[in-house]
Amino acid sequence: IVGARGAMAGRVLVDRALRVLSADPDERASMASIETNKTLSALPGTFVRDAQVVAMRDDLDALRAAHIDATALRYDKYESLIVTLRGGVLVLLGDDGEDLPKKIGLIGPIRAQLARGKPIVAIDLRAPNTPVVRYK
Repeated sequence: IVGARGAMAGRVLVDRALRVLSADPDERASMASIETNKTLSALPGTFVRDAQVVAMRDDLDALRAAHIDATALRYDKYESLIVTLRGGVLVLLGDDGEDLPKKIGLIGPIRAQLARGKPIVAIDLRAPNTPVVRYK
């Protein structure tokens, strides 16, 4: 988890249960990060209980289950979920509510169709019935 301010400014390493394992993890680790601007405890052994972080952890689990290689998850100022994929492609998912599985299911097919074309910068799935792809 990457915190922006307060008691948890900087990085902390957490396990699946969101227990803080290290307050100073190696930044070169290839694990996905959850970015938040919340003030959270960074003491090893404590648990992160913030609802937003728990929701993003669950979203990360859903992405992994669909074999989507996410490197970072964050919310923008409008509470819209943004996922960074390996390679730097941004996926704008919007609300991570009930239609999240449908949106996640579109990522792979869109990337596969566009694999031979121009490099993709972003895939906008905030309106899953009308996805938008931005190119470099």
